[in-house]
Amino acid sequence: MFLSPCRCSCAARVFAAVLVTSVPALASNFAAVQASADSPIGTTIFNTTVASGPANSNVSGTWTCNTCSGFTASGAGKADFGVLGSMVDLNVPGPVPNGFSVLAESISHFNDDLTITGGTGAGVLELQFAVTGSATPFGTGQLALCDSRGCGDPNVFFTVDSGTLTSESSFQPNFISNATIAFYIPFTYGTALSIEPQLSTRAQFFSCSSGCPSTPFDANANYNDTAIISAALVRTGTTNSPGTVVTGASIADGDGFTFGPNGLTAPSAVPEPACWFLSVSAIAALMLTRRRALRRPGRTSAV
Repeated sequence: MFLSPCRCSCAARVFAAVLVTSVPALASNFAAVQASADSPIGTTIFNTTVASGPANSNVSGTWTCNTCSGFTASGAGKADFGVLGSMVDLNVPGPVPNGFSVLAESISHFNDDLTITGGTGAGVLELQFAVTGSATPFGTGQLALCDSRGCGDPNVFFTVDSGTLTSESSFQPNFISNATIAFYIPFTYGTALSIEPQLSTRAQFFSCSSGCPSTPFDANANYNDTAIISAALVRTGTTNSPGTVVTGASIADGDGFTFGPNGLTAPSAVPEPACWFLSVSAIAALMLTRRRALRRPGRTSAV
């Protein structure tokens, strides 16, 4: 897809309002950051270049929307193999017309292909993420486990802080403080499994006749330090009933990373140089359009 000799793709779209886009899972391992901004009526008014690199690089970026009318937004994102971070801040300094609304969002991704051996037939991969950060009122964090079926695969289940098993087709895990997220992903032994963890942060504002936040307004969500894979386990059951751990299974990764009960270990080789994609056409190629209405506090929606 890209005119580059190294194995690169996209990873983090950092700001949007009302119209939200997302990056599809692509072949080849990667880590990257990007930023964009839309006006409250969906017109793009801010768009950064895309920074992307192979999975064993360390990519980061920061941004500020100085041309946003009626509000300001800034954020940061980073993506490395097994580690994601993002943060966003939204400020509405003065009175705005009734019906004015804006959603600031930051997204980071990495992609990997895993092959699991040590058994026959089908199994379940449990990936645990330790998420560190916090959000103010009207801010939130969300983590999704995207795969070849997208970011709402009904076959992928998750728990937040060891809570109820929930299908990703309903919604992705939301959090406003430190959290432990476990995903349960179906796989076939000996067949490559493509995963794309996606961390997003959001801050939102909306005006109405009553019950809405007042100005001056500021909201932020900061999970830039970080969401990290803390454990990877192979289990015997199904994603909605994971079963017991398979102690003899192993998880192979093409870039040399080692998965296990204590998380992810990087290879000892020197990383490849990061690749940077700077064109608008590259941004367009990275994004899978999706529309999502603004969510009022307490509501959830699928990524």
